[in-house]
Amino acid sequence: MSLFFLIFLHYIASMLAILVGISSAILFFVIQRFELALKTFWRGLGFAALAGAFFLFILEQKFPGFELTAVIVQTIGFGAIFLGVVKEPGLSKLVRIKKLSISPTETLDKIRSQKFSPVEYLRFGAVLLLVVVVVELSLLLTTFVQNAFSFGQYLPSLFELISTVIIAATIFLQFKRYRLEKDNPDNRTLNLLPMLGYIMLLFRGFFLISYRLPESELVAIQSLQAAFSLPWRAAIFFTFGAFIFLGIWAWYFIKTRIYLRTIITFLAVAIIVSALGSLIFTVLIFTIIEQNNFKLMTEGTRTEELVMEDRKNTALVIARSIANEDGIVGNVSDDNYNTLIADLEKTLLTSGVDILRIYDGNGNILASPSDQRERGESNFDDILVRTAITGKKPVTGFSTKDHVLAPLIVARAVFPLISNNNSIGAIEVGYLFDSAFVDYSKTRTGLDVTIYSGDLRSATSIYKEDGVSRFVGTHETQEDVIDKVLNRGETYALEIERLGVNYYTAFLPIRDYQGTTIGMVSVGTPTFQLFEDARQQLLSSFLILTFVSLLAAGIGYSSMRNFEKYT
Repeated sequence: MSLFFLIFLHYIASMLAILVGISSAILFFVIQRFELALKTFWRGLGFAALAGAFFLFILEQKFPGFELTAVIVQTIGFGAIFLGVVKEPGLSKLVRIKKLSISPTETLDKIRSQKFSPVEYLRFGAVLLLVVVVVELSLLLTTFVQNAFSFGQYLPSLFELISTVIIAATIFLQFKRYRLEKDNPDNRTLNLLPMLGYIMLLFRGFFLISYRLPESELVAIQSLQAAFSLPWRAAIFFTFGAFIFLGIWAWYFIKTRIYLRTIITFLAVAIIVSALGSLIFTVLIFTIIEQNNFKLMTEGTRTEELVMEDRKNTALVIARSIANEDGIVGNVSDDNYNTLIADLEKTLLTSGVDILRIYDGNGNILASPSDQRERGESNFDDILVRTAITGKKPVTGFSTKDHVLAPLIVARAVFPLISNNNSIGAIEVGYLFDSAFVDYSKTRTGLDVTIYSGDLRSATSIYKEDGVSRFVGTHETQEDVIDKVLNRGETYALEIERLGVNYYTAFLPIRDYQGTTIGMVSVGTPTFQLFEDARQQLLSSFLILTFVSLLAAGIGYSSMRNFEKYT
């Protein structure tokens, strides 16, 4: 959930930038057209471009191809703001309404009386169409350049650097203005706020330059470029700071103009509603899906338990089949090793079992084609072997077997050999739960499977970072897993980290013949897929609710205007 909220904060920071950008653009374009107090076209264009750029930054999370286009539009926006600061040396007098060339009331009347002819509507539609076409062409062009030329991969970082240089130049001009007008408290505040905003944007640019660098084999560079890396998180923080300062600065001018204040209030409410609505909706969906994933993992462990039980039962069927073969009892009684080993080797090859042994009545191994070095060893202390021979009954169970990196869990069945109502030996058949087993399970279910012997990983479908060696021979360090599963014998589901990747995982205890917990089986799936689905859901709902809220805000404002006309 922490990454989910980081994505949400990125959207909120971007929407704050869009709100401030649109508000400031409306302010400066209205001033330019109706009040004529100052020529504020460049600043209006710059903030409008920034609003568009941050909208593209949101879309970049869904469509990475927007990255270069968004950075270019951002550079255009910062360039226009720089020209605005150069060409329009002072905006502080816009706060003092009495000194304007036209009063707010006259401005409002002028806006209300504005009539648009059909030609102007067609011109406006043509402009919107042109914007769409330009964005589409820029996407195609930037994608082509990035893929066709070796330098194309450096373009996003290059344009981020250009933007940062432009911001630094803007800060220099803003600082000069601050020093020239610092004697007036109003001027000092109005010059300080945008300067602080630009400084925040400067730091944001520094972090994003490294984040937008092309992929590199250097570990240090990779850490900067990783999803949700420190530069990316820092950029969110500085975006918030920058547009809070710029928003307060713009509000100084907006609050004295009732028509602008009303529009911006409707716009802000629309964005807040869409943001909260998308967050609540997506968190609800995310929580439900996450709970279902935990249930799915728990069911997955039970499925693995059934498969392991089935292996145990299969071993018993094979052991019984061997015990009932003609001549097997006589060959055991006569200790006819050559005949026994020849017959058992055929069974070993055709049945696919991993362990196959024949015992005499004292629990000594007469033949073991699965490991001929075991011949002559006594295994009477083994609870399954002793119970089958002395109790004259078939038994099954799980146990452990020594292996290279960690003991393996084994499903075993021991079937007694009876002659004249006397127990003369036993047949043992077993299956190892090794790498082949967990790979087979993952192929069938798509879920990662890990088998534990005690708290030691003995087999897993999870590979290390090198993609070659497996994550075996290591201890489980999650204390609550050890306590609940190994100590208490409970099934337990949780989110857990494995080699830098978070997994939804469930654990189930493995018990031996006597009911003692000797290991665990876990089933898991990376959380990233669910997170990615939730991220896409958040973005889609965010955009839809924003559009609906903006439409509602426009209708509400228009209705209020019409109500004012008739009252």
